[in-house]
Amino acid sequence: MSQSYTGMGGGAQGLSREPARTPRRAVAPRLGSGGFKAELVHYVRLRLRLAVRVLWLVAGAALLLNVLARLGDGGGAGALLDAEVGVLLAALLIATAAYRVLARPDLSASAVGGLDAALLLMLLTVCVVNYSLDFTRGGGHGVHFLALLVVARAVVVPSTARRTWWLSLPALPAVFCVQLLRGLAGEPLPSPTSPAPLSPFDGAWWVGVAWTQVFLGFALGVATMASRVTFRLRLRAYEAQRLGPYEVEGVLGVGGMGEVYRARHALMRRPVAIKFVKPGLGSEAMLARFQDEVHATSRLTHPNTVAIYDYGTTAEGDFYYVMELLAGADLGRIVEATGPMPPGRVIHVLTQALDALAEAHAAGLIHRDIKPANLILCTRGLDHDVVKVMDFGLVKDLRRGPSSPSVIGEVVGSPETMAPETLRGEAPTAQTDLYSLGIVGCYLLTGALPFVAQTAAEFIVAHLQQAPTPPSARRADVPRDLEAILLRALAKDPDERPRTAFEMSDLLRGCREAGSWRAAQAAAWWAQHGATLEASKRPTSPPS
Repeated sequence: MSQSYTGMGGGAQGLSREPARTPRRAVAPRLGSGGFKAELVHYVRLRLRLAVRVLWLVAGAALLLNVLARLGDGGGAGALLDAEVGVLLAALLIATAAYRVLARPDLSASAVGGLDAALLLMLLTVCVVNYSLDFTRGGGHGVHFLALLVVARAVVVPSTARRTWWLSLPALPAVFCVQLLRGLAGEPLPSPTSPAPLSPFDGAWWVGVAWTQVFLGFALGVATMASRVTFRLRLRAYEAQRLGPYEVEGVLGVGGMGEVYRARHALMRRPVAIKFVKPGLGSEAMLARFQDEVHATSRLTHPNTVAIYDYGTTAEGDFYYVMELLAGADLGRIVEATGPMPPGRVIHVLTQALDALAEAHAAGLIHRDIKPANLILCTRGLDHDVVKVMDFGLVKDLRRGPSSPSVIGEVVGSPETMAPETLRGEAPTAQTDLYSLGIVGCYLLTGALPFVAQTAAEFIVAHLQQAPTPPSARRADVPRDLEAILLRALAKDPDERPRTAFEMSDLLRGCREAGSWRAAQAAAWWAQHGATLEASKRPTSPPS
């Protein structure tokens, strides 16, 4: 099954295979379920990797320029291996080792925090050693590099102001110790502009030391304030991701009308899926259709219908609803990944979908967009191969009559599975959903649609005029009784199809292969393929 041409097409969690689009809400991914702490740990890891890359480039460029300058001065191999080159090599090694460790996405909060502290302290040590070299080579820019490092770390890596203060504070006594030891050895303070005081026995020497401490203290104060600001901004960004009691965790996908996000209830810690109306589609009529979907689905209690927990409107006026998060994949994705199903399993899947549709039809609701992408096959506790009917976005409430805002200038349904009467503009009935489910059954058996077409127009012509390709023409072991039921569901005339979902379900349960798909087989299949299917729909997000 390819694209969805419908308003609500694509399924809430088993999304249609549409081209990837960037959702408008930039949702930071998570590590685990620890709320803001988990989000911050992940973000800090990413920022540390960025900082390490910059450090590697800066240290590498400085090392290259240093070596070239020494070679230009005619220095031999011995001149290349002095203390300054050693400091730059140490910085490169630290950056390389840190980057390799930070590449692991499963680092714990304590590991990321420890790496942050260790990396900063090691770089502070490198800067202090570099400052110590200033006493012999002249200059005096080592303190400037030290101050720049402290401020840059606070800007790039978010942390609390207290953490930044305590991690950066050792720079002040370290510099003072270097100054004192060098001064007692009779070496003047390094100064890039003017003669420096000679030793601690000179009063001017203490003035120079005081100014150095004031300069570093000012840099430390700037870093502390920068951390306070960046940390608060990060916290506000996280709070902006919360939707009432829900913590939004990542993007699950994009459907024809809605964006779907993985989220978690802040108190109950229950994972959920949240569906939003897309930007630009928030007209009153469209919102009315979206609300109809929620109201219609929430009236249904069958275990094979997706459960709706909550709904509402965001501060920006966007409508959303919260539903159960399912551990599985849509039928289209499953067939694409693992191939056609055994006949017994097809019957097992179709009868569950029919049971859910029977309840909807009894309530006067016609789905009108049954397709593989809107049928999720999942595990529920110890039960495997549980079907969930999704996305009642094109639902028709027969009890409300023609005023129900189900169609707003769009084709109703997906061209691949659309019933002929829908294309003729006739009122939908229960047989409309049975026709679409018959197409789903053929697809599950053969991995192909019963109509050969490439475009929406070709599918429309096929539904209206062409006879469906029997599943046995593509697969020799298709049971005749099962094929007969599916082809009957694909009759052009609705009166020639089974009259109700109950009737079609009874017919399927009377097939010879009914009941041949055992619980043990389902458990073995999910043990083999479940992890791969879950990984393929892992939440993602735009780069932070």
